[in-house]
Amino acid sequence: MTVVSQLDRLGDWLARSGIELGVDVRLLRTLPANRNEQRRLLRLLNQIESRFDDAMAEDLDPPLRWNALREELHLIPVGRNPWSYIGARACEIFSAEGYPEEQIRRADRLWHDFLFLQDGQIKPLQASAGWISALDYLLQSLYFSAMASQAEVGVRYGVSASTVGLRFRALVDTLGVVLYDHKARKRLAAARALTVETGRMSEAEFNRHLLRGPRPTVNSVVSRS
Repeated sequence: MTVVSQLDRLGDWLARSGIELGVDVRLLRTLPANRNEQRRLLRLLNQIESRFDDAMAEDLDPPLRWNALREELHLIPVGRNPWSYIGARACEIFSAEGYPEEQIRRADRLWHDFLFLQDGQIKPLQASAGWISALDYLLQSLYFSAMASQAEVGVRYGVSASTVGLRFRALVDTLGVVLYDHKARKRLAAARALTVETGRMSEAEFNRHLLRGPRPTVNSVVSRS
């Protein structure tokens, strides 16, 4: 049985979609040579996934296996980290709340990436509830669901809004994920529907056209409380 390289699949999709990564493209061509390159590469993967995951879901069948991709690039932590239990506990909570399996896997991946980028260092006095609440808020931000405020998420986990915000900002800044606001998302969905309905281009053509141009980012999600 031939093992399909997830790295090759990602590279092919980026090329077909006309997405240029500039000098960072070399990070996807060779194994990282040192810890600094590992960090840059891991942040790049999170940027790509957070920007283009919806378009990839339409174009790639089967879906890209992000964990396998990290294994190919030697970005999986070696040994057990004492803070891994926070990610496991978060996934248990999200599963009990009925979160989709895709989002639960994403939360687990984000937490392990965060530990990898932080060299596994988290201050002992920072309670797990704060990090779990921040992961929950980050998932809502990434998947454009009916988003609760940081205060509402904090109440759910018994922490303050400022704790949610501080941990959330630490996750976003460390991981390098790209966030979009809900109004921009709705405008994009409306434009896609109108373009397809009027026959100006297919949905796949619309996505490729969109990906070749800039996608506006906003800071409001990061600062919202």
